[in-house]
Amino acid sequence: FSLFLIYINVQKEEQIELEKKRNELTQAQMDIMLSQIQPHFIYNSLATISALCDFDPRLAQDAVERFSSYLKMNLYSIKCKDNITFDKELEHIQTYLWLEQLRFDNRLKINYDIQCSSFQVPPLSVQPIVENAVKHGICPKPEGGEITISSKQTDKEYIITVKDNGVGFSLDALKNDGKVHIGTSSVKDRIQYLCHGSVTINSEINKGTTVTICIPKKRTK
Repeated sequence: FSLFLIYINVQKEEQIELEKKRNELTQAQMDIMLSQIQPHFIYNSLATISALCDFDPRLAQDAVERFSSYLKMNLYSIKCKDNITFDKELEHIQTYLWLEQLRFDNRLKINYDIQCSSFQVPPLSVQPIVENAVKHGICPKPEGGEITISSKQTDKEYIITVKDNGVGFSLDALKNDGKVHIGTSSVKDRIQYLCHGSVTINSEINKGTTVTICIPKKRTK
């Protein structure tokens, strides 16, 4: 009977800890969603659309529809408690990048090498990484640069890579700058907890940054 009570208490504690972790992940997802809807991006997108209205109304209309889709996906993601297909995450990424290319023109080039996309990822897990590549990697370079998004699979895992040839940064400086990097830390936590996966960041100043996400096949939700 004593062993049974101990077992019940352990199960209860594990359930409490699990619920705590779920709440933390839900908050992390909300933080990511809110961080994605940045005033500068909204202002810049609307300014670009406004300018297009004068000389290319059709393109302006297309931009409005894509901008609306971008916002809808961000709002949907906060309500979504399940993982989504990488297909759907990629669609959201492509919408965002289309809007940024409209603003940066030839300064931003995008390459895709998608070999698989039907596996599951948490919503807004790859998106923040791509936005970081644009904002912190390519934007500071006067001449612009390239971002390559790729996916492939091995016998054991799915691998997503986001690579840019931007300004890069020092990983040690990032760890010691005293700032809370919501997007990166939350993505790592959610990939690890929801997919039992991992996120690896490699960067070199003046050469660029590569972020690799690995999701095991057997444990993919």
